[in-house]
Amino acid sequence: MKSISNFKLVVLLILLALIYAALQLFGGKSRSKNYRAELVKIDTAKVSALKIVKEGKLVDLKRASGKWQVKLENENWADANPRAINGALATLMRIKPTRMVTRDPARWKEYDADTSGVEVQVMEGRKKSLDLIIGRFGVRDQQNFFTYVRLQNDNEVYAADNFMGISFNTKINDFRDQTFLSFNRELVNSVEFQYPGDSSFSLIRKGDQWYSGDMPADSASVAEYLNVVDYLNSQDFDDTFSESSAQGTFYQLKFREDGTEKIIKAYKTDSSENSWILQSSQSPAAWFRSDDLAGKIFKRSKDFINA
Repeated sequence: MKSISNFKLVVLLILLALIYAALQLFGGKSRSKNYRAELVKIDTAKVSALKIVKEGKLVDLKRASGKWQVKLENENWADANPRAINGALATLMRIKPTRMVTRDPARWKEYDADTSGVEVQVMEGRKKSLDLIIGRFGVRDQQNFFTYVRLQNDNEVYAADNFMGISFNTKINDFRDQTFLSFNRELVNSVEFQYPGDSSFSLIRKGDQWYSGDMPADSASVAEYLNVVDYLNSQDFDDTFSESSAQGTFYQLKFREDGTEKIIKAYKTDSSENSWILQSSQSPAAWFRSDDLAGKIFKRSKDFINA
């Protein structure tokens, strides 16, 4: 009788162990412990390309000779903003899975972890170091949020706390170098406004005083103007414009510092909206269509003279 009781006890212990193992693998809260501790393994110094894809829209980025470029819709490559790319890579590095939500491909759509999600591919030379699907995000409470993610070749969908996949969009211009004009206003000693007809004029600094021609200018007005235009960005790119076939009235503006100058070229067209097309010597490969930029840059002589 005693041996039978011991046998039953051993069987019961084995059953309990099997139940515990099953719970660890499949059931309840214990399932959250069975996940990859790390999804993203990137050597950012070796990253050579980055692709972001969503529903057929593609942001294609590459690094050549240490310089990042982004592919435009017209198939040309333009200078990219390295800060935007470094920020995207840093965001990927912060992805830390906290729980697994499913292994079932039939449930991927619930989390936008299928083709409706954002696919991010990272290349290190010829090696694909990451192929990640970023799904929908949610808010746990007022201070905590999460995003669902899945490695392209895996079934498991994970929740990654404190990660907002919404930051990975497919707007090409968000990754372009948007710099239009940048200079140190304290070093500017002259501004030359070259306008049609006889409306051209110059602002010249002599010591602490600014002059427009032979007349003293309102130094406060000049300082306010330089403060507005010394750092200008824009996403209003016009990749269809060709200066060789440009039509419209030509304007030019020169900011001169000691030994250097920044040149703005612009055409005033007959378009009813955004009639100004501009180019800066700081971004010579890009043209911008923006009445807002023109309104900030091009001023009249009387704007700087005390009435």
